Amino acid sequence: MGCSETKDMPNLLFVFEPQNEQQKNYCIKLKDSLQPENSIKYEVKSFKNSNYSIKLKKGGQEYDIENTFDENQLQSSIDKIYQFLGETNPNK
Repeated sequence: MGCSETKDMPNLLFVFEPQNEQQKNYCIKLKDSLQPENSIKYEVKSFKNSNYSIKLKKGGQEYDIENTFDENQLQSSIDKIYQFLGETNPNK
């Protein structure tokens, strides 16, 4: 894979609050629930004073998926990610 391919690849960024295992596990569960048609880069991370969020960066655009932690929005977030990727959810 060339550098330009990696640069143009959509990036799904999961940020969880420090020491919050529940948020971290949810982020991993959401990541593992995705089966995109094309390659996608994933980042799950936490840093000092970070606030919970899930964002998708694609083609120079940044899309908010979640800004507040609520495990009940898993399916909604999955659908949103596929929508922003321009793909159909294979599990529907």
